[in-house]
Amino acid sequence: MKIMEDFHYWKFKRKIAPYLFLLPGLIMLSLFFFWPILNTFRYSFCKYDVITPPVYIGLQNYNRLLTDQSFIQALQNTVKYSLIVVPCLIVIPLFLALLIDQNLKYIKFFRVLYYLPRIMSLVVAGVIWKFMFQSDGVINSLLTFVGFGKVGWLSSPKVAIFSVAILTIWIASAYYMIIYLAGLQSIPVSLIESAKIDGASKFRRLWHIIIPLMKPYILTVTLVSTVGAMRVFGEVYILTSGGPGGATNVLTYFVYQRAFSFMKMGYASAAASILLGILIIVSIIYMYLFSKGEIK
Repeated sequence: MKIMEDFHYWKFKRKIAPYLFLLPGLIMLSLFFFWPILNTFRYSFCKYDVITPPVYIGLQNYNRLLTDQSFIQALQNTVKYSLIVVPCLIVIPLFLALLIDQNLKYIKFFRVLYYLPRIMSLVVAGVIWKFMFQSDGVINSLLTFVGFGKVGWLSSPKVAIFSVAILTIWIASAYYMIIYLAGLQSIPVSLIESAKIDGASKFRRLWHIIIPLMKPYILTVTLVSTVGAMRVFGEVYILTSGGPGGATNVLTYFVYQRAFSFMKMGYASAAASILLGILIIVSIIYMYLFSKGEIK
């Protein structure tokens, strides 16, 4: 009887022990992730300015957002920015990964060199690029030297969003390059060698062997870069502060302004909830495509 009791106790411990190890992480995740999200969603139905207690107003915040031209402009800017950044972050890092996935002398040095922008502080990188984008900065000096003339990188409403995108691409490309590099190095060398023996050109090897095998990595980069592009904040804050004329005012910066500049926490919470909903929908779509790619 004693043996059976000990056995059941040991079996119970084996079942409960993993959950006990997970418990601290779940508590931290609940306190600093799920609880703030639930609070944000709750405040989105309230008029709240931090100083006075929140007052329930139903869907008024959401109704105002649908007619708020600043919010609509921020949504359009976010989509435009994502359409610029995401394709570049799919193609450029893949090109860099193919470039450094070579057995060449000093290749490790070039890998470190390409990765340097990623380990640089966003603030430092932003300040450097802000000086470079100035009217009399390095970039305009080079353009003037070759005969193109100056460009209002940060002062032109049509160009400013591209300036923010350039900074993001420069910083983030290294991170996605590492993901692609891991995928390239997982491809069996025998497949590439067989294709070479069969007379396949470099382009045919890339298109018919490497790209299909890299599909899960491409989908991963697409998902992560899309979510990252829609959550962009630091680049906008450092380079343009949403200007000129709201041309770079994206959703995250819109939420920041309403919450901390205008103290409209309820209104900002509604905008943040809409952004969260968009991110969830985008993630579900990409995860569905990813699962289909895995099945095939």
